[in-house]
Amino acid sequence: MFRLGQAGTLILSAALFGAAVAAPWHPDPTIRRATGIVLAALVLWIGEAAPLGVVALGIPVAATLSGVLTWTEALSAWGDPIVFLFLGTFLLARALDKHGVFDRLISLRHDRGGGDVGRLCLLVLAFSGAISSVQNNTAVTAMLLPVVVTLARKTSAPSLPLLALSYGATFGGMAAPVGTAPNFIGFAQIKQIAPQFSFLTWLTVGVPVWIGTTLIGWAVLRVARRWAPSGAAEGADEGGKAASFEVREEVHPPIGAGLDRRAGGDAGRGCAGALRLWLGAPRVLPPAA
Repeated sequence: MFRLGQAGTLILSAALFGAAVAAPWHPDPTIRRATGIVLAALVLWIGEAAPLGVVALGIPVAATLSGVLTWTEALSAWGDPIVFLFLGTFLLARALDKHGVFDRLISLRHDRGGGDVGRLCLLVLAFSGAISSVQNNTAVTAMLLPVVVTLARKTSAPSLPLLALSYGATFGGMAAPVGTAPNFIGFAQIKQIAPQFSFLTWLTVGVPVWIGTTLIGWAVLRVARRWAPSGAAEGADEGGKAASFEVREEVHPPIGAGLDRRAGGDAGRGCAGALRLWLGAPRVLPPAA
């Protein structure tokens, strides 16, 4: 069944490409071929007939073979600074996660706040949003998901903290240009039109939007708590203190038992240094001769 679906996806993508090229819907054949490539790639991505990365790498090849772009033009976009900025945020997020910074902070804060699901939702909204403002929100969601799942299982409505993670990362991603891929693209285009537009300029609009949407999201989750399905783990006490202790042990061992505090501090300083450069700190390297 899977092979039949995979073959069907390949046939459909080829048919859409051929139809877009052959149909006289636009006088320019180059535009028709480019549209066909877009449609074929979308079908392959949605149908998962091939790994997403393989399809993505095949797009410049298809654009070159079809005459839409030259080989140099097709590959030049990979050298765009926005691509390296995007990769850099993923590397920073991976470094913070590797040394236990994410789960340590959120588990300790949950210990202090108790086991109330409303407080946990606010914590997850605020924490995931704050991290997503300086890291790619997709990476942040993936890194925080295990610890939030563990914490959510100890509450009376485990679905709400997971929704809070999704909402918080999305809201926080609007706060800064590095929060999500569309922001990268939009920021680069704005810089071309208005060179004076800076990282800080974006923050003056993005941060209030993030805070406002976070408060709205928390209010919605508090209302939704009435209808959220219950699913508290057995043994979770009403006060949440015992559960909170168990969560802390599951999420991460105590400091000194597996968490390299020095490495975690280095990762945190690296993230802070990147943020300082994004905000327009003085040049740290001499200009090229």
